[in-house]
This record gives sequence, C-alpha cells and structure tokens, in this order.
Amino acid sequence: MKVKKSLIGLLLSAMLLSMLNVSGYAATYSTANSNANQKTKDVYNWLGNLPNNSSNRVVSGFFGGYSNSGFSTSQMESLKSMTGQYPGIFGCDYGSGWATANDPTTLIDYNCNSALKTYWNNGGLVTIDIHYPSPGPSNGGNLNTKLGNFSDLLNTSTSTGQRWRAYLDKTAAGLADLQSAGVTVLFRPFHEMNGDWFWWGNQDANTFKNVWIDMFNYFKNTKGLNNLIWVYGPDISRGNKTAYYPGGSYVDIVGLDAYSDDPSSISGYSEVTGLGKPFAFTEIGPRTTGNFDYTKWINAIKSQFPQTVYFFAWNDSWSPTQNSQGANNLMNDSWTVNRGEINIGSTPTPTPTSTPPSGTNLALNKSVTVSSTDMASNPGYAAVDGNMTSRWSSAYTDQESITVDLGSVQSVNKAVLYWETAYGKNYQIQTSTDGSSWTTVATKTNGTGGTDTLSFADINARYVKMNGTQRGTQWGYSLYEFQVYGNGTSTPTPTPTPTATPTPTPTPTPTPTPTPTPTPTPTVTPTPTPTPTATPTPTPGSGSIKVQLVNGSTAASSNQLYPKFRVINTGTSSINLTDLKVRYYYTKDGSQSQAFSVDWAANGNNAIPTSSVSGSFVSASGTNTDTYV
Repeated sequence: MKVKKSLIGLLLSAMLLSMLNVSGYAATYSTANSNANQKTKDVYNWLGNLPNNSSNRVVSGFFGGYSNSGFSTSQMESLKSMTGQYPGIFGCDYGSGWATANDPTTLIDYNCNSALKTYWNNGGLVTIDIHYPSPGPSNGGNLNTKLGNFSDLLNTSTSTGQRWRAYLDKTAAGLADLQSAGVTVLFRPFHEMNGDWFWWGNQDANTFKNVWIDMFNYFKNTKGLNNLIWVYGPDISRGNKTAYYPGGSYVDIVGLDAYSDDPSSISGYSEVTGLGKPFAFTEIGPRTTGNFDYTKWINAIKSQFPQTVYFFAWNDSWSPTQNSQGANNLMNDSWTVNRGEINIGSTPTPTPTSTPPSGTNLALNKSVTVSSTDMASNPGYAAVDGNMTSRWSSAYTDQESITVDLGSVQSVNKAVLYWETAYGKNYQIQTSTDGSSWTTVATKTNGTGGTDTLSFADINARYVKMNGTQRGTQWGYSLYEFQVYGNGTSTPTPTPTPTATPTPTPTPTPTPTPTPTPTPTPTVTPTPTPTPTATPTPTPGSGSIKVQLVNGSTAASSNQLYPKFRVINTGTSSINLTDLKVRYYYTKDGSQSQAFSVDWAANGNNAIPTSSVSGSFVSASGTNTDTYV
C-alpha cells in the first residue's frame, strides 16, 4: 500500500569502505542462508551476476496486489497485452495491515500462492512482501501506529510477542507451501523501515536489527525455510538508508523503494550498493500518479544505476500501463529481462563447455593491461584469475585489446579464450618480447563465441595480446578467461648469450685478468653487508606479493569511497597477514570527519572477521593526494 511521503534533505558523512580479498576477485554470490536449496542458490547467483553481464540485463517486475484484498493477475495481463511481455518477476503481499479482525492472523493470507506457483512454472520469478498488521492491538490494524515497545517482538512472554510469533508462523506456512512446490521467493519484510509511516518504521536501529535477525533465524532454523532470498528495502525519501541493515549474514539483496517523477535524480544508490550486495529497485513508480512515462525509469537505470539486478513496478495508478509508450519502452528495452528469458543455471555465469587444455596456464594471475573496461566490476585481471564466474569486459567499440604480461620471456604456442555472451568475431593473437614490437601469431575470423583455442608455432614472448578488430555483438569484448600455454620458461633467454660466449678468443685478455688484485674486493663482499641480502629473500617486495585494486564507488555525490583490494601471494612461502599493510591514497574536500569500515574479508574461501582489519587516516602531501588510509 502506497502512502504520501514528504521529501527531506539527505546528508551523507564522508565514509571509506574497504574490501580486502586475499584470494581472488570472485563473482560467485552465496546466499546468506547457508542451508538454502540449490535452486535458490542458483537464482541468487544468476541475479547477482546480471550487472556483470556485458549486456547489463535487469529483470522486470510487477506487483499483483494484496493476497486477501484485490490480488489479481488481470493488471499483469493488461501489461502483457500492451507490451507483448510478461514481467520477469511477479509479486504478492501476504498482509492487509490496515484492516482489523477478531483473529488478526487472518489478516495474513497466502491464497495468492496458487498464481505464484503457476508463474514460477511458466518461467518467472516470485517475490513476496508483507504489510503486517500491528501485533500490539488484539484485533490487528494500526498499520501506521507505533508499538509502545518495539522490543516486545523479541519477548514471547508479552501479548505483543505472542501475536508476532503467530504472525511469523502464518507467514512461514505460506512460504513453506511455496518451498514444497519448488518455488524460490524474493522475500522482502519490513520494507521502508527508515520511514515513519509503518509501525515497524523509524525504530531504534539496534532493536530493529535484532528483530530482523530473529525472524531470519526462526525461519531458517525452526521453520526450515531454505527457499528465501532476503531483500532489504529502505525508502529513497528518508535518510538512514543503511542504519537498519542487519548485516550481510542476514541479507542477500539490498534495494530502494523509489517513487519519483525524475528517477535520474534519486539519491542513495551509492550508499546502499556500498553494502556490497546485489542491488534492486524493490518498488518503483511515479510520485504523482497518472500518465507517467516509464521510459524515464529504464533510461535512469541504464545511465545512473547500472548495477540494478531487478526493478519491481507497482500496480493500480502507479502502473506502467498508465502510459502505453512508456510501458513498451520499459518492457522491450534491450536491457530488460522478461519472463521467458530467465534461464537459471546457464547465463550469465556459464561454465566452459570445452575441457581445459593440459599443461600450465602461463597467464594465471599475471599482470594484465586492457584498452578499457565497461565498468569497475569487470576489471582486466578477472580474465586471468582462474575463476570462470568473473570476467573482463571492454567498452562497446571494435578496437579493444587485453594484454597479459607473463613476467619473463616464455616459449608459447597456444591461446585459449573463454568468451561470455559478448564475444570477439574477428581478432588476432599477438606476441612481443618487449611490449613494443608485435607479431601476429594467430587470427580468428567469423568467430561465434564460446571457447576459442588458437594454436601456433612455438615463439618466445613475454607479452601476449588479444587484439580485437570486430565485436560479435552490440556490446564489447567479454572474457571469462584468457589463457596462454606453451613450454614455459624456455632456454631461449640464455641461448642468445651462448652466441656471445664463442668470443673466447678475447679470453687471451687473461693478461688483464691478472688484475686479480681487484678480486680481493670479493674479500670485501664477505663482509656481513652481503648477508643482509638474506633478508630480501623472504621479503615479499621481491615480487612475492601483488596488489590489485578496483574502485567500487568514487562518486562525489555519495561522499564515500569503496575500493576493493585483491592481494595475491605469488611466492612460495606463506605470508603473515597481521603484517600486511595496504595504503590507499585519495583526495578529500574540506575537513569532513571520516570513518573506516570493512564489510567483507576472506583468505581464499575462508572468511576473515572484519574486526581483524583496521584502518587509520593519515594526511599526505603529493600529486593528486592529500590523505591515505
């Protein structure tokens, strides 16, 4: 149910969020519920990777109404008739919190499940939210009236706590019915919690978090609900959008409920995406109902909010059908994924169909240089990290390239390219020993994507390049992996010097060699000064550590930085992470207070407590910097 909400200003304090990943830059999304069933895991990973797809797909969604108060598929069918498309996501609200009843649990209803099951079986996704009646009064209702004590929800010895538990039981019954039918649910409780128009809104933040966590654990552990993707959705028109966030262990998707006549001017996107979860517009619509053109929404998503995984349009007078041209533009844009296009388990994170070649991938975790990237989340190094779910993707032009530095001259004879949907139709594999003079060793013509294996005669090279000349799609070039194979460090590097060794004829110059008098200088070398060279051997500075960086968010309007670090141990000995320090240099405006936080850290596949990563701000002087952390 939509209500009028007055707009207020939003102030964001400067914030630095840091992500430290000491293993690899992964694009695999894992559900907050570790017990989630495989289908739910697949749906979540598929959604999370949509913005990482070169085509920047976003799933459409539409609200069907309240389960016991006007829920219907008729408006959705009208949208289909108008646009030729069914939305990718169809939703229902289990609650009618404005109503009253002698038994308020009857105000929670899941009769819409039948339609949702059908929609799922026809290839769509499903979402559920709940406008809960207040558990304070014995007859419910009071959707907009605050409880006397919000923490009573956690205390089943109180009448409020008992009614709340009954509400949860009724909700769980509906969700379990969907689970038994194999349906995954995008579950969005307590939406717009940062507003003051619902009884659960604008509460003490810590108490709210505890209530959310209690619901999560009750549904997971007591009710055995493993089909839920948990969605956190504050409202754009109030501040504190992240203040009620219970933590990444209890949320899968973060979003914004957004009603605006000018979607491009919406604030809060950088703040919420900074939480490090996939992002969605969990409700969208115009602020003033009527003949609103939803073209504005899809244009805003493409230009301002490209990390959006789905949008969920409201019905009735907020519906896209109020303007047929806008509805058509929204539902038929090249970015929009509708029902019938959702293929869980394949795109956008396919596994390669070809068996990896035998031998050592010489490009694995090596340095790369790219001509461009389409977004920070698709960096060049993702094409050499050994992870088939992360990728590099270029800008949308024909002349693009990626070059891997093997670190030294190697004997190479094969390149294997694992393309994402956006592939190279025509391109060359080029090699170089110095990074300046290039030799074309293989040419691909009329490629069709998938996996390309290009073999060529053995050649010595330090640098190997994919030089794109024509894209296969309207997008750029997108590689899951760029692999290089060969005989490895070849004797060729020494072989040129042997040709010089035949100059033994100059060896008659041994007469100068009597200058063994200088050789006593080796006696100086025995001095303990050489022995300290033992200290360099363990030091990572000799090339055993490599640091890579992606700036997740640097928008000035958001007043936050969100760098993501990847630290690679390229040596053979272990590294004590307690000794690891990374400096990040930047400039700031004025003398605003700054805060440092870490939202995720891992060593390989093992999580590291974020509390173990600390940071401090230091003033610095230098070109383009005044501070580092």
